[in-house]
Amino acid sequence: MGPKRERALSAEGQSLYRELGVEKGASPAQIRAAYRRLALQHHPDKNAGSAAATARFQALSRAHAVLSDARSRRLYDRYGSEGLRVAAQFGEENAALYFALASPAGRALLLLCGLLTGCWCGCCCCCGCCCHCCCRCCGAWTPTPPEGEPAPAPAPSPQDLEAELRAEAEGAPPSHCPTVSRQPAGTAPPAPL
Repeated sequence: MGPKRERALSAEGQSLYRELGVEKGASPAQIRAAYRRLALQHHPDKNAGSAAATARFQALSRAHAVLSDARSRRLYDRYGSEGLRVAAQFGEENAALYFALASPAGRALLLLCGLLTGCWCGCCCCCGCCCHCCCRCCGAWTPTPPEGEPAPAPAPSPQDLEAELRAEAEGAPPSHCPTVSRQPAGTAPPAPL
């Protein structure tokens, strides 16, 4: 079997099943039994010095690890070994999104959004429109807090931040720190270090 056919089997999610010699719809018990039988046959301790047996044992162990885990098996059945790689890199919950955007229809959608909005990062497709993404920064689309909740404090201006940095450099406490002019009654002065 050539490497191209093996790649096709892997993309279809079938080469791990073939590795263990079971059908795609095999039960977990059948997968476990096939793994134990083949692992015992190709175990490195039984085949001392055989690099081929060691490589085969590692491939069997990998196939068993993927097919014995329900989540991994579901990903593998749906997307093949590429799905396992994507899930490891981006997370299982993002694998479907990755394959949707990597499909020809997903690429066409990204291209269309880029042509219509001028935004090529793809965020417009996720948010709904480029105006929403761009205007949120200036406050035009900032959501209002629910009734009864206080509005978030505005961010300090750069001038206020620079004034605080200058005051800290001069040794004065920042403007947002209260200064205590006298010792509160009934408290002892701090002990010297």
